[in-house]
Amino acid sequence: MKKHASTLPFLAVLSTVSLLSFPAASKDVCSDAYMAAAIRQEAARAQSATGICPTAKAGIALYTKSIRLVNACLHIDSLRSYKVELENLLQQAKDQAAASCS
Repeated sequence: MKKHASTLPFLAVLSTVSLLSFPAASKDVCSDAYMAAAIRQEAARAQSATGICPTAKAGIALYTKSIRLVNACLHIDSLRSYKVELENLLQQAKDQAAASCS
C-alpha cells in the first residue's frame, strides 16, 4: 500500500491515539484515558482503513467525534489548542474525501 503525503497528519494522530488506547478508569470526561476509550472504535476503523477514500471517511468520523469530546473540555488551554488542530485535520480529511471518493 502506497502512503500519500496528505495522509501523514492523519497517521500521526492515529499513532498518538493508539498510544493512549487503554480503558478509562474514571469518569473524568477530560482525561486522556476517557477520551481514548471514547474514540477507540473510530480509531480502530481509521487504522485498519485501506485506500485514500476509506481512510478519509474514517478520519472524518474520528475527528468529528474527537472534536465533540474536546468541546466539553474547552476550559483546558491545551485542549483549546488541540481543537484547532483537530478542526484542521477534519478539513483535510473532508478535502481528501471530496477529491478521492466518487
